Amino acid sequence: MSKSFFFLCREKPSMRAIHLRADPELSVSELALQFFRQFNDYFAMSSAPGEWEIYKFKKEVRISRETRPPYTFPADLHEIADYLHDATELSSLLPRLQEQDKYYHGIISVNSTIQPTTHNTEEKDVLTELRNVYNTTIAQSRRSQTPSEISKSANYRRNQATKETLLLDGRYDFRDPANTTAPPVELYNPAFSQFLADIADPTLEVPKKLIPKVAKLMDLASAIYNAEETRRTKLQGPLNDVMDCALARVTNSDGTAPDATGLHVLLKTTSQAAAICIEEYQNEYGEGSTDVTTQASFSMQRMWSLPENNFIRERCCCPTFLIAIGGPWFGVLGAVLTHKCIVQRLTDLAWLGLSTPLEEQHCIQLSKLFYSLARALHRLREWYDTELPTFSLAEAPSHPRFFPSITSYPSPSGNVVFRYLRPLERDNACVAFLAEIVEGPECLLEPSKTDEQGQLIVVKFAARYCVEAHQLLADMGMAPKLFHCGQAQPRRPGLLLIAMEYLSGTTVNGLTADQWQACKVQSNVGNIVKVLHDNGLVFGDLRTPNIMYVNSSFKLIDFDWAGKEGEARYPPFLSTGIPWPLGTQPYALITREHDMEWLRRLG
Repeated sequence: MSKSFFFLCREKPSMRAIHLRADPELSVSELALQFFRQFNDYFAMSSAPGEWEIYKFKKEVRISRETRPPYTFPADLHEIADYLHDATELSSLLPRLQEQDKYYHGIISVNSTIQPTTHNTEEKDVLTELRNVYNTTIAQSRRSQTPSEISKSANYRRNQATKETLLLDGRYDFRDPANTTAPPVELYNPAFSQFLADIADPTLEVPKKLIPKVAKLMDLASAIYNAEETRRTKLQGPLNDVMDCALARVTNSDGTAPDATGLHVLLKTTSQAAAICIEEYQNEYGEGSTDVTTQASFSMQRMWSLPENNFIRERCCCPTFLIAIGGPWFGVLGAVLTHKCIVQRLTDLAWLGLSTPLEEQHCIQLSKLFYSLARALHRLREWYDTELPTFSLAEAPSHPRFFPSITSYPSPSGNVVFRYLRPLERDNACVAFLAEIVEGPECLLEPSKTDEQGQLIVVKFAARYCVEAHQLLADMGMAPKLFHCGQAQPRRPGLLLIAMEYLSGTTVNGLTADQWQACKVQSNVGNIVKVLHDNGLVFGDLRTPNIMYVNSSFKLIDFDWAGKEGEARYPPFLSTGIPWPLGTQPYALITREHDMEWLRRLG
């Protein structure tokens, strides 16, 4: 039997609904305080728990945008459903609230049948959820509109507002934002990483014979053609030459094709065809109210979802390069199929045309792009030939499609090979994973850090990481042991793999009110912050999810933002739903005063 409690805080800015699971034995007042502690990062902490109003839900009624009842406030609040979407604002469901003060609001769900949760049961739950989402993605894609239809602006916007069908391509409906970011596709296949490394490599030697071929393509791309088919016919041969491949026209088994010219894919000539490159054309960019890059994305998802591609799809995440050509513009994208379709723009749209008689350097730059693409296509073809699993993994408990392809890191005493168990967050953009060491030097972890599955570690990927701060605290038992921090992929210094000790504990927002008081959270965390500040370091993200309580001690995790005071900066993108300390701005310097403000809020 489940119970739910709804919380409102008067005279605060409006925010999105948030959830907390709690122990069923807690009293209502303890629930209120735990909720307050759990989400203190969202609040200024100047309010006392007594300012909160608590309402118990009594009906299992689901509210949607289409069936919005005329509830009044607050008399009928007990009639509200005990389920709200995380991304739904209460004010959009209760029109009367729009006439009142703004409120913070959230939901606590209590299940009287809660059983102790281990990482094994959590792993099973998370992977089951990923498989269910994947199955839904495949089924919905088979039933959806054709790529040319669904990529039209209005249809695309609706698709990106629909949880079951959205692409993880970074685009969202402004009226109903959803998180459509995802881990970099280069984590899922080395061909993407090689392509990005090549185009950024100033020392890459481009074959001289390629440059006149690119010059010919530039001349042809500059022409204005009377039809898309004409442009395709004129450009396809020269494109094949500069990419060192042959693209063939293929129609899906269900008879669908993105447009009148059909679908173009590079095929692997074995017993089983594998599309490693999909090409989409538009006679001129934007014709037909579609973005050619979006059309290529839906083409990839549609093609891989069809039954004739089960053989490959059951074995991998279907890594695919996408080529988008709109008039004289050319772009390269990377796509994989994990639980959802992830699509990322690997290049800007490049101008293929000739504008002046002085285009030699531009021609050389384009030659480098095409040479890098040819090398990446060769690497991907090689991967399908030699590294694709020979048996179906459809029923595997932990299918590799859900995880990065990187499964090892170097250590001073030898290479460490690991197996991913589950993401650490239920988030499309999660880049941190629980993993198990399967091969490597002995005694990497203490015996207490092992279980029946093996030695557990956390593997995460980041663009930056402060090893100095992490190691300093780890040496004092104030952070998990750090095993490795280095390049995740060769020649890609901006992408790091971090491996560390797995902490079998809880974040402090999981502490009960009595535990919070008994553990002296503010005082103990303050001692950790003092160590950082005494060494000229700042942390920057001292929110409760980044503070662990393990074996009666506190440890900081997540050192992505940490660094030297006067040098460390916030990322360019900061969540607007968090009340950051005064002076916090995107890409501004992180100060010790900001750390101390977070610490004050823990009091």
